[in-house]
Amino acid sequence: MADFPSVTVPAATLRDYIAAIFTAAGCATEEGGRIAHHLLSANLTGHDSHGVIRTPRYIQWLREGKV
Repeated sequence: MADFPSVTVPAATLRDYIAAIFTAAGCATEEGGRIAHHLLSANLTGHDSHGVIRTPRYIQWLREGKV
């Protein structure tokens, strides 16, 4: 397995990026912001498996009408 360099992204930058993804997928701006806040909060409290890594799956579910 290849080693990948560690990348540090400021929390506000990541929050804004994730919010933009959800907004582009059809969520209202406020809703995208709330989702990003909660996903990022999971990461910042040590629950990485429930954080921003879930974004692709949640977008998939949104497109499939599951959420």
